Amino acid sequence: MLGQSSSTREKFPEVPLMPKELTKRAEMRIWIDFCYTQLQATAGNIRHDHEVE
Repeated sequence: MLGQSSSTREKFPEVPLMPKELTKRAEMRIWIDFCYTQLQATAGNIRHDHEVE
């Protein structure tokens, strides 16, 4: 599951890390994917002083 480890769910079962509604879960997964594919890559380029083409 994206964004959750099983140990986190076991330690804090009363705090849900994902919404119950399927549409909200899908929206969350889209944002997680965006962060992994776009934000991290861009931040890495800025941090390492890569020029954008």
